[in-house]
Amino acid sequence: MNLSKRLLTLAFAGMMTAPLVSAHAETTAATTTTTETTSTVMPTIRVGFSPEGTASALVLDVINNAKRSLRMLSYVMTSPDIVNALIAAKQRGVNILVVADYNVNQSREKSQECLKALLRAGIPVRVTNAYRSLHDKVIIADKNTVQTGSFNYAYSAFSMNSENVVVITDAPSVTASFMDLWRSRWYGATDYSVDDNTTVERHL
Repeated sequence: MNLSKRLLTLAFAGMMTAPLVSAHAETTAATTTTTETTSTVMPTIRVGFSPEGTASALVLDVINNAKRSLRMLSYVMTSPDIVNALIAAKQRGVNILVVADYNVNQSREKSQECLKALLRAGIPVRVTNAYRSLHDKVIIADKNTVQTGSFNYAYSAFSMNSENVVVITDAPSVTASFMDLWRSRWYGATDYSVDDNTTVERHL
């Protein structure tokens, strides 16, 4: 079967993993309380691939269907489609916070344009070079859906690279683990600026 038609939906029961790190106190800029509750809802996994088109469709679906919040970890940000989807989500009232890798984005004019477009739309962006690379590609939607995989939020990931995306929904412990990961990166990052003078201290 052609991979472009293999957008799989797999149901699974139970929790898959425990939280990675303990949760931190939230500021009003990042209100992301996670609560595990007993539920009869079955968790689901969806997968997609590039360049077949199902990976980008899944990423955009997660953003476009968010109702309350989006938390993002991005290595490189050069995709107008993703930026426009995030701005549209902001305009419909979704609370969005983005953490991006400093080095790779600061070295690319297109990346800077994309991050500044988010800032101008009122979306807070932080950057970090505390690691050799912040190589995560993660979106957490409504504290209930996690998108991850190899797919960079870049033009090349849509049609040029071989990429994969995994979207997990209704798995509270998985979401809690990724929220803890996101918090640790957010609080270790620096606010990005619309001007070109953003500097980040490297942590050795």
